[in-house]
Amino acid sequence: MINVARMLILLLLLTAGCREQRAAKESCVTRLKNIAAAKAIWEDEQFRGTNEVPSLTDLFGTNIVNSKRFTCPDGGTYTIGKAGDPPRCSLPMHSIDFGWVIVRDEAGIPISDARVRVIGKVIGAEQGITNDRGAARITSFPSSVAEDWARHATGISASRIGYHSATSSLPASWPVKITLVKEKRAP
Repeated sequence: MINVARMLILLLLLTAGCREQRAAKESCVTRLKNIAAAKAIWEDEQFRGTNEVPSLTDLFGTNIVNSKRFTCPDGGTYTIGKAGDPPRCSLPMHSIDFGWVIVRDEAGIPISDARVRVIGKVIGAEQGITNDRGAARITSFPSSVAEDWARHATGISASRIGYHSATSSLPASWPVKITLVKEKRAP
């Protein structure tokens, strides 16, 4: 009877820890979205060039910058980025763009109709087809499933007729960017 009680307590503690990790990831992504929204307003009102990088003070003023609202709960570091770039957390699975893959050719041109899939067995993984901008979403799940992806997904592959298939290892920063190289035609 005592062993059963100990097992139940252990299960409860493990479940609580998983919930805390998911909550921390969701909180980080929410903070990144808040920074992105403030950055969009800053870009509209104060924009001075594409290489301009605002500070948290530029975005939120001096009274709010010292708040814990601008630190990742899991210890990651935020990068605000240049105008037009999304803010990022140093932890790869903490991303506004979690689940998005961009496929381009070697000249940087978007490739439409490429098949994109996750390598490994993970929750919520879907096979995607890139749109005319070369983008595909391979999961509709939020970044709270990222822990499962970090443990079980080994990479993301992209393929299209007329191109050599390519794979990106995980963890990678999101959106994952994959370059396909055209196959050489025999003379």
